[in-house]
Amino acid sequence: MIPYAAMECPGANECPHVRSQEVLLAQIKKERAEQAEVMTAMKAELNALKRMVYGRKSEKMPPIAKELRRVPENSLHHRGSAENNSGLEI
Repeated sequence: MIPYAAMECPGANECPHVRSQEVLLAQIKKERAEQAEVMTAMKAELNALKRMVYGRKSEKMPPIAKELRRVPENSLHHRGSAENNSGLEI
């Protein structure tokens, strides 16, 4: 049996191995292009989600120091009798 390297192909385009390589390369290029499109879409979605999680908040919370200084309306100072100052509401 003669090794393939020693055999001569009648023409570069007529060799079955060259044709199969070209077909495989075309498939690989097509799949890479599809993967690149998917990756681009996924990156855009990830960036949008990051902006939603880490971006500016629409609801602003008051600073903790300000809330600690604020006297609640239902504090002991504003209640009428000492009997109802248990902190539990019935």
